[in-house]
Amino acid sequence: MTTENKTRENMTAENYCEVFTHPADKRALDALKKIPMFDRVCSKFISVFDEPFRRINDMAGKVQISEKQLPKLHGMLIDVCEKLKIEKPDFYLELNREPNARTYGDKSATITLTSGLLECLSDEEIYAVIAHECGHIACKHVLYSTMANVLLFGGAIGSDLIFGENFITAAIIAPIKLALAHWHRCSELSADRAAAVCCGDAKAVVGSMTRIAGGTTNLDYNVDPNLFAEQAKDYQDLLDSSKVNKLIEYSLICTSSHPMPAVRANEILEWCETEAFESIAFKKEEKKEQEKKKKRGFFGWFRK
Repeated sequence: MTTENKTRENMTAENYCEVFTHPADKRALDALKKIPMFDRVCSKFISVFDEPFRRINDMAGKVQISEKQLPKLHGMLIDVCEKLKIEKPDFYLELNREPNARTYGDKSATITLTSGLLECLSDEEIYAVIAHECGHIACKHVLYSTMANVLLFGGAIGSDLIFGENFITAAIIAPIKLALAHWHRCSELSADRAAAVCCGDAKAVVGSMTRIAGGTTNLDYNVDPNLFAEQAKDYQDLLDSSKVNKLIEYSLICTSSHPMPAVRANEILEWCETEAFESIAFKKEEKKEQEKKKKRGFFGWFRK
């Protein structure tokens, strides 16, 4: 058993999560938690309105993934949950040509993948996306990320239901929305780290970002993740060269739910060079050992 294995086995789920939580994520989440009663309002609203609605919609209109239904995807989820030491969330596939994945809930979490995601990503990249979504669960992002989707990306209806419809509440909620959006972007960096830990390196994580940014699985038009990684470093140099460039970037993303793909790619590549990553990452050699022990179990999907 490797030193990394011993370290992981001796850690609680919370200690384990602390290693891959991005500092910006922690700072932004701490700031949100200081807003009086905000977490209670979020939890109450989600439990009464959002979770029941989504659960009914999921069961009625999506394909539930299980051991018998789409077992390859289910096997990926089980593997990730074991690595991140979390309970298995509900898991669905929906018909949507846009490549996307999302996690929501409060008392219980649910992950949804879109059909478009499966069409443009490789198996390894799909695994990285599932690990990313499970990273949100491990870091306990789900309550606030669900609320962000209601307030920021659900239109005016979400805000009006919670805070009422008038000028005063709109003025009060505006800075909260910006703070929530900022945290949401920071939380994506922690989830990317969780994905890299499960994958053993940054390759599949960067690959998924590359394809979502502009790639397909079409061999005639396939993009190169290595070149995208270089583009990500060039982009960071561009930002560092001018405060104006950083201001322009902020104006583009201040209400966005995710950082720019190039920023995420550069962040994860740099973190995967650190001792923190090395201390908890699941190395490729471990995967090979696991595959040898299991004939066609949950790890069979990872074979070429």
